[in-house]
Amino acid sequence: MLPWSCVALSVSSNNALKITLRDGTQLSDLAVATDTVVTPYLTVLRYQQKNAPFLRRVFKSSLIVMPDTTDKESFRKLRVWLRWGVH
Repeated sequence: MLPWSCVALSVSSNNALKITLRDGTQLSDLAVATDTVVTPYLTVLRYQQKNAPFLRRVFKSSLIVMPDTTDKESFRKLRVWLRWGVH
């Protein structure tokens, strides 16, 4: 895995998305982009950092989540949150 690979994804009780990278960096204050794709077999999470340097704010990042990368219930909750959550 690369140092910038995602190892954890969490949503707090106040609907804040947080991504933890392999090198220990935690990305917070993330905005979910409108071009995020949510299907039963694949989720492409597109996000931007709100408090990042200029180029990171301009260019969106993508995180691909497959159903076999997490347990079934967590994947379902993520999909529901992305479709209906306040973000």
